[in-house]
Amino acid sequence: MNIIPPVEFIFLIIGFVFLALALREYVRAGRKMSVACKIRLRMGIIFIAVGTGLYFILYL
Repeated sequence: MNIIPPVEFIFLIIGFVFLALALREYVRAGRKMSVACKIRLRMGIIFIAVGTGLYFILYL
């Protein structure tokens, strides 16, 4: 029985968490993009891209 999710799903989850944190900070700051918000947004996009790439490499 495999309890650990595949690596690509972990990357996707981390990416969506970073996107949610960036969105929360963006809304709380009055729709202004701080440096931390930009970094979280970029990290979220990178993690989602890596997770999607791993999925396509491993399962297609």
